[in-house]
Amino acid sequence: MPGKKYGSRGFTLIELLLTTVIVGVSLFGVITVFSKGAAFINDMKLTTVADYSVQEQMEVIRTMSFSDILSEYPVGVNSFSSPVSGFSRLTSPVGTVTVDYPFGSSSPNDNIIRVTVTVTWTSSSGRQMSKSSATMVTRGGING
Repeated sequence: MPGKKYGSRGFTLIELLLTTVIVGVSLFGVITVFSKGAAFINDMKLTTVADYSVQEQMEVIRTMSFSDILSEYPVGVNSFSSPVSGFSRLTSPVGTVTVDYPFGSSSPNDNIIRVTVTVTWTSSSGRQMSKSSATMVTRGGING
């Protein structure tokens, strides 16, 4: 029948392909956002574990006397293993206590030491992460 127009019944193959591509790209974007968000949340959880480890080790050190700190952690970098539950969940965790004389080691400057506690680990994205805390200790104690 000449002159007969096709009605708009159904979809053409091109319309279906275009719709499939648009939906696919949209889903890919949503999945990417959710996976990156999940990795970020996991990294934040591990950062919290590392922070707890640093604070716990710092509290242990704060209960020690000046001479006990120097005998337990000689001047320099010393490693520690944190009993905080979850510390072992960190990827390749390394805990260190660094003790130094910030004003020099000769008298009267040898009455003050700086103690720095650091935890370093590898994030889920492969980056090196670390948390640190430092305090000064005098021969009279932290408050002395």
